[in-house]
Amino acid sequence: VRLTVASVKFQLELLSSEAVSFANDVPDLAVDSLAERLNQIAASSELILGAVYYTGTEIFSSPTLGGVKPLTEVSKDADAADFLASDATSGYVIRTAGIPGNYGFVPCDPARGMLSLFVKIEPEALLIADIDSESLYKQLLSFDDYQYFENSTSFLINDHKTALKRDGEIPEDIVWNATDKLTKYGSSYQLLKPLNENGDLALLVTVPRTNLERIYWLTVVPVLGIDLAFLLGLLVLSDRISRRKTAELDKLRRSMREDISELPTL
Repeated sequence: VRLTVASVKFQLELLSSEAVSFANDVPDLAVDSLAERLNQIAASSELILGAVYYTGTEIFSSPTLGGVKPLTEVSKDADAADFLASDATSGYVIRTAGIPGNYGFVPCDPARGMLSLFVKIEPEALLIADIDSESLYKQLLSFDDYQYFENSTSFLINDHKTALKRDGEIPEDIVWNATDKLTKYGSSYQLLKPLNENGDLALLVTVPRTNLERIYWLTVVPVLGIDLAFLLGLLVLSDRISRRKTAELDKLRRSMREDISELPTL
């Protein structure tokens, strides 16, 4: 899980590089070149669906997006509103409101959530790059090849407990903590690993209890059995040594009695 978290963090940083470069170059860009630069952001990675640039009065988007919503709709999302009200200049948001109607003519279901990179550009501009969550999950968040992780599920989730949905059941009672400890939840265990410094975006992994019980029976129990056998062996060995020493002392005592009995009497 730690390796997966490190891979996700690294990938998210890579995805943000082109968007941050755009933000730095905006003051020097001509208006007619904005769409081209936004298209470059979308083309910089197969994981980026498209990008939108909001100025105070206009909206520019990459050609891959359709039905782009105004910023007033975007800000209705709780996670997006938190970011816009914060001092952060960039960050990832899981949103379910203000999402474009389609990506490359493929309709988008807001209920499934959208992972978006938000970059603030002074004075009142905003860049949003949307991430292909299905591809991200397939590339980085699959534990099928790991032993004891069969039937486990993993989700990206924010501190509003809004999850970037995928196949599998999302736990209703999510314990939001930033520790490495497993939290018991019904028939499974939860592990929550933060993905950013603020701790408002995390990877949630749920593992069936039967998997961990299997680990217990296959590892802990045999180790305890070996320890018990070792202790029993020590007890048997110490008992044999004790009996041998006792026999030697008894033999010495009998020998001393015989020697005393042979001494002359006065």
